[in-house]
Amino acid sequence: MERNYKELKTKMGPASVTENKQEVREELHRTALEELRGANRLTLREEARGVFVNAILAPPTPNKAARTAASRYKKDTGR
Repeated sequence: MERNYKELKTKMGPASVTENKQEVREELHRTALEELRGANRLTLREEARGVFVNAILAPPTPNKAARTAASRYKKDTGR
């Protein structure tokens, strides 16, 4: 949002920003709404949130299929 304000201020020039505060506020508001609409959010119920966080913090050890897939990927990509 700060970046958008600076870009807008640069486009309009410092004098016109102070003269047109309402216009600037409206433009910032529109920009903020666009940013929020574009944000991807994941909403989980309490139990699902716990499972998700635990999986991130303490992932399970990879099984044979996961190890095989990782080996194949490394071979195919040359890593």
